[in-house]
Amino acid sequence: MNVFCITKNRIKDEVFSDLSFYSNINYYSYYSDYFDDINLSEDELLEISPDIYDIFKGDPILMSHEYFGRYSNIDGDLVVYEEDFAYPDADIIIDDIVFVERGAKTIVNLTAKNMGNTELRIRLYMIGGIDWFEHSWYSIAPLGYITVDEGNETSYQILFDIPSNIPLGDYSIAFTLSSSSYGNLEQKNVTMTIYDKKEKESDLNQDIKELQSEINSLLLIMVFCIILFIVIIIFLIVKKK
Repeated sequence: MNVFCITKNRIKDEVFSDLSFYSNINYYSYYSDYFDDINLSEDELLEISPDIYDIFKGDPILMSHEYFGRYSNIDGDLVVYEEDFAYPDADIIIDDIVFVERGAKTIVNLTAKNMGNTELRIRLYMIGGIDWFEHSWYSIAPLGYITVDEGNETSYQILFDIPSNIPLGDYSIAFTLSSSSYGNLEQKNVTMTIYDKKEKESDLNQDIKELQSEINSLLLIMVFCIILFIVIIIFLIVKKK
């Protein structure tokens, strides 16, 4: 049995799953583009039903759910309340700049937080970067969809293994958080700085040398000030006598 719902917003999946319904976008996971929610324009809604158009007078969505089971198990109406509407939201927490050493394995940590009012089955993707960026150069754990309850968060580890012949520099990458039921929720743009360990150590040594030079200069200035202060004190004492 197919149930089509015209609503002002997405209905939480658990409302239907409690009745053994399956949301098309979940049930046909490999064809989600074809079974996703459909945004209806005012003209399309008017063509479907003038009465329904008078109720919404806006841009609602069309949802499709399927029921598999005995008809005798359906013994009531499907009623949806205001709190049954889903307002999915998520946040990605990661540094704006991540440093990745080429020729070595580097782990970058990322946190995904459920900021909405319904549980989410989410998956993390990475896009962008080098034009010829290969999937073998990085991996994301955990892989696949995981369930995160409302208000909770989960941690990811991105393992980079950039070959040693990749040019050094800054590259733009983006982490996208996608939900099995609500599509893409959040995207975080990050600068990936690929560095060479030897060059970084060299830069660090140079910074240390410059810092030591500044400290030495500061010590000389302090010594000069102390000597000048002593001279002034002696001069004032002699002048007073």
